[in-house]
Amino acid sequence: MNRFDLRALLAALLIMLPCSLVRADDDPGTIAVDLDVDFSLTDSVGMDVVEIFFNLDGDVDFIDVDLDFESTQSSTWAGDVTMALIDPNGNAVEWGGYDHWFGYLENPPNYDATWNTNTTGNYTFSFDFSGYGLSGSGQWTLKVMNGYATSTDGNWVGFVSLSTCPDCLESDCNQNEIEDADDIANGSSEDCDGNGLPDECQSDCNDNGITDACEDAEDCDGNGVPDECEPDCNGNGVTDACESEGDCDANGIPDACEPDCDFDGITDACEPDDDENGLPNDCEPTIGEPIAFDFQGAGLQSEVISFIHNGPVNQLVVDMDFTTEHPFTWAGDLKFVVNSPTGLSFFFGGDNPGGMFPSLGDFPSSMNNSLSQSNTHTFTMPGPTDGGSGLWTIQLINDYSGSNGGHWKGTIDMGQCGNCYLDCNGNGLPDHHEINNGIVDDCNQNGVPDSCDLAEGNDLNNDDVIDSCQINCGTEFNFDFNGRASDVLEIPFNLDGGLIEVSIGTVFQNTMQNQAWAGDLLIALVNPDGVGIEVGGYDNTLGYANAGNFPVSWNRHISGNYGRHVFTVSNQQLIGSGEWTLKVSNGWMSSTGARWTGIVNICSLSAPQADDEPEVGDNGNNDEENGSTINDCDGNGLDDEAEILSDPSLDCDGNDRVDACDLILGAEDTNENLILDSCEIAAGDFNLDGCVDGQDLGLFLLMYGMVDPEYGDLNGDGEVDGADYGLMLLLMQNECP
Repeated sequence: MNRFDLRALLAALLIMLPCSLVRADDDPGTIAVDLDVDFSLTDSVGMDVVEIFFNLDGDVDFIDVDLDFESTQSSTWAGDVTMALIDPNGNAVEWGGYDHWFGYLENPPNYDATWNTNTTGNYTFSFDFSGYGLSGSGQWTLKVMNGYATSTDGNWVGFVSLSTCPDCLESDCNQNEIEDADDIANGSSEDCDGNGLPDECQSDCNDNGITDACEDAEDCDGNGVPDECEPDCNGNGVTDACESEGDCDANGIPDACEPDCDFDGITDACEPDDDENGLPNDCEPTIGEPIAFDFQGAGLQSEVISFIHNGPVNQLVVDMDFTTEHPFTWAGDLKFVVNSPTGLSFFFGGDNPGGMFPSLGDFPSSMNNSLSQSNTHTFTMPGPTDGGSGLWTIQLINDYSGSNGGHWKGTIDMGQCGNCYLDCNGNGLPDHHEINNGIVDDCNQNGVPDSCDLAEGNDLNNDDVIDSCQINCGTEFNFDFNGRASDVLEIPFNLDGGLIEVSIGTVFQNTMQNQAWAGDLLIALVNPDGVGIEVGGYDNTLGYANAGNFPVSWNRHISGNYGRHVFTVSNQQLIGSGEWTLKVSNGWMSSTGARWTGIVNICSLSAPQADDEPEVGDNGNNDEENGSTINDCDGNGLDDEAEILSDPSLDCDGNDRVDACDLILGAEDTNENLILDSCEIAAGDFNLDGCVDGQDLGLFLLMYGMVDPEYGDLNGDGEVDGADYGLMLLLMQNECP
């Protein structure tokens, strides 16, 4: 961080000349502090600490943090940095961190959620420590620590600004402008452990309203934190600190949760690694090793071989010797079932041509006999196949159910190497090993290091971040257009980034009863430079590049709901920062009028400006009397919340949104009766014919006794049972139209 300004110069002078601090004008007895202290913690691993010593004479109430953060480890976040300030009298406060702190405060305050990211950039935050008694003349200490225990790379460089508050209360941890002692004395705050600190200021890790210190809960390590709030990496109900399973590298994480590239139960950190490249010897690539098998068994007996493979499979070559003492067992009766880490499965060979997975075919007819023989056969994949990197299995089965036994021995070659890995960046380390150990980032979790994704051109806006990791679809707003081709509705909005995708849904009203179609809707998106794209329309245009039309199902003049359609516009990408414009018009030149009420959602490559981003349901309708904006997503001129309060039936699914808006957003309405399918099914009309009758009862009985069913759980207890049956009978008493 490069800073050279007057404030920095004054800060340096203050450090060298502590007596130059001035007294506050409104309180001659209080020394006013305004001081910056620089720090630098770089190339750090978990719990690395730097200490900065400086001189100060005065009180400190407020601490502002300003830092630049970067890390190559995806699991290290900006907010992992733990910081502490200690005055000459030994009084100390601390803040930030993830799983390691200095221990000065029982419940250190943290940065806000925007710091919970590994994104490189500048971060600022302010803390109010008034009432903590930070004061003194002499040497103060600022401590900075990498507060994430398993971090292998953290860089924080910046400064903290210290200032005083002459009129602050002595102790007001909940910031209600009442002394903590008075809060407790007058009963406005509880103090269950009698430590003089209101309960709301103390740790309550499970948010159940009871401070951790007063929680009647298991605490196996006696650290004052309930076990349910402690890390439990393998989800077995035992906290990592109390786990009886091994921890061979003594890093506080059970071995079962550590990387184990060869799946032998020994963590990589505790395996031999002769070349010290971070990859155990057993996982170093071994080129050209076919997978050996030696299988004996009667009908339907099987065994499984596990092996490490690098993913892609083009062909499989089986080379095997066969012997048997039983005339009805043939060489070709052996079936191979291959399962990959991604769930891709297939089989070949065997007696039974059917199966749960796709078949690559059978062995040749020359193997349909019981003669002792050697056979080689190649099975070719129908297309490029990638089953992922990691643990694969092959199940060998004697597929003839009537067989008394056979012996098959040989090898299977997967077309590449049996113990290799994908290594897209060519550094000699498997991609999945680098990702699992935090050596490289994989922000989109596709199993490919981000650097390789970037090398493939997946960065349309050239900001060195993979597009799929920064696409933001939070820009959404409503429109209500009623007019002819000569009419244009313009809606301004703010966006900072590149346009990627636009989805549009609408309720169409053929107001003039002419041949206007729903698909005549014409919409354009124009960036601040006046460059735009348009979608929809028939013979009218707004003069921008065409990015597609609505589907043929929209080519109807029938009024009703037309669910969302998505337009991908990355091949005509628009980029801009500032005020964009949405233009809505009638795309049929001869139309005498029609109305479209809908919602537009925009996905861009970077987040829109939060202050200016339109909210869902804000279509620009204003209450002229008080200047407020109402939420009117269906464009009927009425505030949505007020509509639901006056008539709850307008929100049948109880999601606090008018059902008409759910339909615009693409909610299912199979029978096109403008009622959400989910609401009709919840009311017992399982076949959506508008009536709860014997047909629905028959469908209900199909689900009876099922847990978490597709439908039929009318009381919402997770099971279709007698209680639901009683409700069903009541619903059937309603008269059908």
